[in-house]
Amino acid sequence: MKAVSKVTITFIVFSFFIVFSHHVNAEETVKIIVKYSDSNELVRTQSSKASNFDVIETTQSEKNSVIKELKNSPNVEYVEEDVPVYLMNSSTTNDPEFQKQEGYLSELSTTDGWDTYEPTDEVVVAVLDTGVDLDHPDLKENLVKGINLHSKGTSPQDNEGHGTHVAGLIGAATDNNLGIASISRGVKIMPIKVMDGNVGQMSTVVEGIDYAINHGADIINLSLGSYNNLKSMNDVIDKASENGVLVVAAAGNDNLNKVIYPAAYESTIAVGSTKTGTDEKGDFSNYSKNVDINTPGTDIYSTWIDGYNYSTGTSMSSAIVSSAAGMVMQHAPFLEPEQVADILISSANPIEDLNELGNGRLNVLGAINSIKNKNRLYGENAVETAIAVSQHGWPELLEKEVVLNDAKIKGKFAIMASGLTFPDSLAASPLSTYLDAPILLQQRKTLSHANTTELERLGVTHVVIVGGSGAVSSTIEEQLAEKEINTIRLSGKDRYETSVAINEAIPFSTNEAMIASGENFPDALSIAPYAGKMHTPVLFVQKNKVPTEVASYLKDNNIADSYTIGGEGVITDDTVQSLGIPSSRVSGKDRYETNYQVIKRFSGPNLEHIYIATGTNFPDALVGGALAAKENSPIMLTHPNKLLPGVAQEITYLKNRGAQQYNILGGYGAISVELAWAIDNKFLY
Repeated sequence: MKAVSKVTITFIVFSFFIVFSHHVNAEETVKIIVKYSDSNELVRTQSSKASNFDVIETTQSEKNSVIKELKNSPNVEYVEEDVPVYLMNSSTTNDPEFQKQEGYLSELSTTDGWDTYEPTDEVVVAVLDTGVDLDHPDLKENLVKGINLHSKGTSPQDNEGHGTHVAGLIGAATDNNLGIASISRGVKIMPIKVMDGNVGQMSTVVEGIDYAINHGADIINLSLGSYNNLKSMNDVIDKASENGVLVVAAAGNDNLNKVIYPAAYESTIAVGSTKTGTDEKGDFSNYSKNVDINTPGTDIYSTWIDGYNYSTGTSMSSAIVSSAAGMVMQHAPFLEPEQVADILISSANPIEDLNELGNGRLNVLGAINSIKNKNRLYGENAVETAIAVSQHGWPELLEKEVVLNDAKIKGKFAIMASGLTFPDSLAASPLSTYLDAPILLQQRKTLSHANTTELERLGVTHVVIVGGSGAVSSTIEEQLAEKEINTIRLSGKDRYETSVAINEAIPFSTNEAMIASGENFPDALSIAPYAGKMHTPVLFVQKNKVPTEVASYLKDNNIADSYTIGGEGVITDDTVQSLGIPSSRVSGKDRYETNYQVIKRFSGPNLEHIYIATGTNFPDALVGGALAAKENSPIMLTHPNKLLPGVAQEITYLKNRGAQQYNILGGYGAISVELAWAIDNKFLY
């Protein structure tokens, strides 16, 4: 049987309306939402964003027969009856001279956020509401073409005020010497009128969301909702997510332990309200585990028809979050909608005893900072990055009794290496594991104040210095002694002898060793966490030579087997053969592929967490080898500015092995902000 097209169905129903037109006028009407299947010829031949929803109006008495007829059509996926939808505003007060906008903006750290906010892209926010005052001087410059779906064929002019109030919170012009400011600067407002009063129909909202998706909206604000969960609403929200549109929605104004739809859907940001100026829940605000975030929601000042006014409700809170989302998108246009939502929610300020109002109160400054800092362990320099790594991995030190340089020592240990010469800290990963000690870096001849503070925090009694006085000055030993901290120096005349000195100090029980280049650090960084975890010495060689001290260590310690990390470009086959022991080469065509092969060769079955470091010359990431060893995590190397295909493949491999969390080692010079979020996106999908 030939499939009936969407046009044919619409014609049948339209003819039905003509026949019974006198009943439609006399009898109460209802709307029916129709979702056509992808097999529908018209839907199939249009773009992926084309609408496959339709709304049909019929009489109450004929409703069941129309629904039955539609359900029997092979082109129809499902049919459902429309339900009411309500605006999420509460009471308003007329007090235009009392400026309270600054109060709620300061609660959100807005002005501090503006100091680092740099809009670089245009963002469009669709406001599905009662329309917008199209001539409002604080809004008209930021309006783009919208539509009136409540009274089709007319403009989306607001006659009620709610939509204009919401629009002002999202995108009123800022720094224009007029009216109010919005959190975002210069976002565009797409007015979509879906109701003309406090009550409308869900079908109109579904149409409005569909229109916003198909006409270029980046964000959809829904300061409205219903307790009825319609499949059509669920589907169109899913469509928004699939098309890269972020949906922000009000949680509801009935002081109930539940969230209205569409805020209740997982892919939306559900927003609750606190009392402005307090850490208390708004008396009206719904609450539950499904709320994601909150903002002040009482007595919020914004645009109104022909002026300005106050309003209260989760409608206002939703609009405030939509504005902040627009701000984040403008500042970092490379972000995906899910990442924008994560930034807003994860950077919120927690409010004690308000767990059912989401992660906390929106923090505009925190959101902007989170773009740069999410999952990143770093400081302003190598010394402070090492401290950040120490604080992350060692919230406290436990006293240990160890044998070091054939002496039994009891205490709390830290390791100190140069922040200017890299190999010492890489060779120290097994030492870090043995002592359960963080590696701190020094770049000056005197002990830095930051390191002093960190040693005091940890209660360190013994510092093991790796490298000679040219790397870590003897002045630092004297300063540590003044603080009654014991020091032990492990060093040689160069990096090769130093690596041997470190290994000789540790009572290894293995007959294996890791061989890495002492001239090119990335391969040593790749193997560092595994050497620490496996309690295996790391020895440095030159490309064409095995230093005498290294050869002696291999012989004196009965090393019978080894792994050579890196290809012939860094360590030749002749050099490997001159080791005098068997050696398995683990390598790839470059440092990144070698890193991938190291991870595949040495990682265990479960990889919950990884550390990500630059594959170029940045010392601040190198202390991560000790941390990765402590947490049984690999270090993944990446280009500092672009996501290489091999690295993208490596992330997929790590995800398939169970990795769900990551940390970036080093600042923005080590790994760019944009690359960091490209990596984050690979973890999402």
